[in-house]
Amino acid sequence: MRRARRIVGTAFVALGIAAIAWALVVWRWQDPFTALYTKFEQGQLARAYDRFLARYHPPQLRRASLAGVQRAVAQEARQHRLATRRGEAIGRIVVPGLGLNMVFVDGTDENSLRKGPGRDLRSFMPG
Repeated sequence: MRRARRIVGTAFVALGIAAIAWALVVWRWQDPFTALYTKFEQGQLARAYDRFLARYHPPQLRRASLAGVQRAVAQEARQHRLATRRGEAIGRIVVPGLGLNMVFVDGTDENSLRKGPGRDLRSFMPG
């Protein structure tokens, strides 16, 4: 009986130390499982966004008037806004002072925000 109590007591002490260590890790560096999932999702989003940028060819507006340029930019922006779907990569946010470099998605629903930061659909598109 005494040996069993010693084993149980040692197990509880070990569990307590492990819980404190886990709390310190999460407090200092964030949840490692969430960080790995975010890194995976951001990798996929970055590849999708890079493919989008590679396919995009801006209109040639060399001799257009200012009004013509404004119309062309507005048309391109409208086409891009209408072509995007919730959860799709629409831009990149970089804040060097915070060490932040993330692809953000269109939408703020739960599934979109699991991938990364999102744009509220009631707000303007970036750019």
